[in-house]
Amino acid sequence: GGDGTASFALTCVFKVLMLESDEFNGYRWSTDDMNDFFPALVQLPLGTGNDLAGILGWGRTIDPAANPKGAQCWFKKALSVQSPVRAFDVWGMFPPADGDGFKVCMLNGLDKDGSPLFKVAGPSVPFLTLLYFSMGRDAFVVAQVEHHRTESQIMNKAQYLVQAGQAVLGPGASNVNLDGVEVVGVEETSKLRLFPPSRLKAAEFQTVGFMNINSLSAGTIESREQASFSDEKMDFYCESAFSAIPKITKKLQLAIPTEKHHHALWRVDGGKHPYTFIQYDGEGRVLFHPSGGFFELRVRQVMQIPVVVDVENEGPPASQPVPATLRFIGSEAEKAEAQQRIYQLAHGELSAELNATFEEVSALEQRARQRSRGPDVVQAKDRSSLRKTTSGAITTICEAPCTIQ
Repeated sequence: GGDGTASFALTCVFKVLMLESDEFNGYRWSTDDMNDFFPALVQLPLGTGNDLAGILGWGRTIDPAANPKGAQCWFKKALSVQSPVRAFDVWGMFPPADGDGFKVCMLNGLDKDGSPLFKVAGPSVPFLTLLYFSMGRDAFVVAQVEHHRTESQIMNKAQYLVQAGQAVLGPGASNVNLDGVEVVGVEETSKLRLFPPSRLKAAEFQTVGFMNINSLSAGTIESREQASFSDEKMDFYCESAFSAIPKITKKLQLAIPTEKHHHALWRVDGGKHPYTFIQYDGEGRVLFHPSGGFFELRVRQVMQIPVVVDVENEGPPASQPVPATLRFIGSEAEKAEAQQRIYQLAHGELSAELNATFEEVSALEQRARQRSRGPDVVQAKDRSSLRKTTSGAITTICEAPCTIQ
């Protein structure tokens, strides 16, 4: 399937293995069996970008109907016991412990003035992410592509180009706004403000996020210092609209500067912007506070899982020789929290907790219309000054170090 099916498949495995109860109460298998026999993940590249399959060496596209022999060879190799297994980091997104957090909905297109329309989200909610996560322009593009998605892989890829242009120059460009967003890196003994960078404003940027694999946008973007999927760190990046392209590799890929961090706290001031577009593993959602207030999102590693790789074609392999088994990460309290959230995700409780109701979605849509009638948060003169200082380049990457004391 596509990249978003990885977390879904993982959730299905946990649902089968978890004991039936009102809350998480252990597994049907022993601890040794969970470590020794937990299924290793492999992706058949049937989606649009297929970043996971690409980085693990299993190709960017496959058509079993048009090439059945090729598909047979793929399955034979993927299921072979000779194919090696790597450890793979999995990250979790947690709302505040006090319960006063965000709600989730989906984009339902734009009206004639570019103001967003929303709808109630489905059962898939933002919690586990294996590949990448971001807020802003990239997430808005993903949401638009999802709204216009077809059965054709080629047409869906074309939609990414169309919607990327619309996100910069189209009537919906005002929806890409990070004003009020702050990201703090949380280490054992200190906290660092990661975003916005020193002496800059959040509204000057269009995307902020992190990578877990060394591939974005169907492999067209990678980290300048290769992101490893087993180093227990997120590769943090931020992009604006007009800074110079930092580096183009021999494969015509954009190589963006990143910073490695273990934990991050995302803070969003809903009073400055009533909604925030996010994408996780290529799944687009909209986050907002029901009363238009402030909310937080904690991001940390929750576990490592085994994945199957094709050693002849894989991207950056495991950065260190760690056992390729299921392993939960963190303190005992953090491990318990993660497993309880996985249980809730598998049994539909997270969707009931996080998904906005029809009334909440309607109220958000009304606030979005009211905002679209007012002045843009990012003033035109600010964008003009950015163009002058960056020579009018097309794409944006935060070239200066993003971390400040």
